[in-house]
Amino acid sequence: MPDPNGATGSQGGADGDQDQESKLSEKEVTRIVSERISQITATHTAEMNALRSEMKPAEQAPKIYTATELNTAIEAGTISKTDAEGILAKQQQQQTTDTATAVARQTVESMNQTTQTQASIDKYKEHDADLKNPGTAARNRIEAEVLAQMAIHGVPQSTPGLELTALRVVYGPEDSLGGKERERQHYQETGGGSDDTTGKKDDGAPKGLSAARKAYYQQRLDAKDSRYPDGWKSVAKEVVGADKAMLARADARD
Repeated sequence: MPDPNGATGSQGGADGDQDQESKLSEKEVTRIVSERISQITATHTAEMNALRSEMKPAEQAPKIYTATELNTAIEAGTISKTDAEGILAKQQQQQTTDTATAVARQTVESMNQTTQTQASIDKYKEHDADLKNPGTAARNRIEAEVLAQMAIHGVPQSTPGLELTALRVVYGPEDSLGGKERERQHYQETGGGSDDTTGKKDDGAPKGLSAARKAYYQQRLDAKDSRYPDGWKSVAKEVVGADKAMLARADARD
């Protein structure tokens, strides 16, 4: 007859072995914990380095030493004369490079600006072909406005920038070219109907001539080779013809 105590003892031994197998050894637990700590530490270090990088102050420009400072350092025995000469040479070379770079950058920016300005001016000339021809009423209007802009900005001669400003005053911005109502508005604003309110007595100038256009024509009248033999009467004929032509072109484009 089987011994119940023996059977029970045998079963208990088997259960005990299974419990031992299901438990991790102390060495294995230590290994897993160590790996996990390393992972957490690495992640934290990466995050802190990224944060420090974002918070890093901008690098300051290297100090420029004067000859006096370098001579003082030589006398103090801090550096040798050869080292001082090397520092000065390096500084001069860097200054030359920086200056050349700045000049090149300004040149490129100026060229780009000039190109853009000329492109805008060309748009107006395409809009009104008379702007390409000196002596035409359209060109005279722009030259008169340029003179006014020169006086406003205190410059002795015209520039492409001032010419573009004058074109925008007379014709409006580039994106509005071709609009009759807009052109009529600028026509009125720049001398096609605004009275000269300078308070001066009547000098024979056509009525409704703006100060800018009047100044332009006055210079032409005062010139020795003036092309206005009858003075303001000749100007009046040109102004009337220019005004009619300007509005006719605006009407035709619409």
